[in-house]
Amino acid sequence: MKTEPLILVAPLNWGLGHATRTAALIMKLQQMRVRIVMAADGEARHYLHLVFPELHFMRLPFYRVRYFRYIPLWMGMLIQLPMICGSIVREHLILRRAVKKLGVDIVISDNRFGCWNRNCYSIYLTHQVSVCLPRWMRILEYPLTRLHWYIISRYDQCWIPDFESEPNLSGKLSHRFPLPSHASFIGPLSALAGSRKPSGVSEDLVLVVLSGPEPQRSVFERQVFREIASFSQKKKIVVVRGSARPMKKTVPGSGNNIQVFDLLPARDLKKIMKMAGLVICRAGYSSVMDLVILKKQGVLVPTPGQTEQEYLARHLKETGAFFCLPQKHFSLERALQKAFFFSPEIFREKAGDKWEEKLRQIVSQKQRGQHKSQT
Repeated sequence: MKTEPLILVAPLNWGLGHATRTAALIMKLQQMRVRIVMAADGEARHYLHLVFPELHFMRLPFYRVRYFRYIPLWMGMLIQLPMICGSIVREHLILRRAVKKLGVDIVISDNRFGCWNRNCYSIYLTHQVSVCLPRWMRILEYPLTRLHWYIISRYDQCWIPDFESEPNLSGKLSHRFPLPSHASFIGPLSALAGSRKPSGVSEDLVLVVLSGPEPQRSVFERQVFREIASFSQKKKIVVVRGSARPMKKTVPGSGNNIQVFDLLPARDLKKIMKMAGLVICRAGYSSVMDLVILKKQGVLVPTPGQTEQEYLARHLKETGAFFCLPQKHFSLERALQKAFFFSPEIFREKAGDKWEEKLRQIVSQKQRGQHKSQT
């Protein structure tokens, strides 16, 4: 008797963005006749365990990348490159043992370079097919992009959660060079998807979602709370810290105008986001997809030194979708003044999501016992 296909989902632990967007895949997989194993570590594992406590989890060590306050991200990554390469090799070996021991049929890797295996169907999820570097290093972008393509070639499929035509979300990150032959655009991926029309919107409600790697997450958090403490307008502010570690100090401000949460499940975050008149968040790609799916006006504050986010913020500001502010110049007053000149409604005519159809097709093939094939 043939058992249900076993699917292993492995998001990168780099902030919570990769974990939150894979939650959309997991929700859809739970509606199919499949078994699911989560492979994660750190805060990504903690978040997904809160959302899906019924699932089986295995520990997959994350790339222990350290962020430095006074060293640019690209330089920090270069220094830690040998350690990152070691982590990729280690995760590949752990996956090999898991495939053999558990009988994994499909692996979905969200930006984990080493999570492919020849004995199962491997899918690589990324919005950044092309590498984005600081201006003075751009001569290296194409060679590094080719290296990334080599990694992608180890997978059976590459899924890009974006629109294929313009306007699109990722810009040159996935539309600059011709794509590998097995790569395809699948539309935005968000666990907040559902009814598209917001109801009960309160223009006086401002939602601030903090996310991303330390120490910049905490730096931005302190800056946000300083702004809130001196904020003069009568607004209700909800802050989602995006951290599993509870705050050590009380929140500045007064009365019931401020609510703070460490983490929120997707359904609760969706409820608050739909009600909010404005959302302030990082320029992380998963946050951008959430805002686009909900057609929500927002202000993007890219993580300093993270070239990809800085580019995304500029790109989406130029398209007219979102206002953006650098972290060092962040002002709550200015955010409220400028945000409403921008709107994600420019994407309203785009085609529907394709990822659900692709996911169902691959699962159906495995249920019928078919061998690996390109889709």
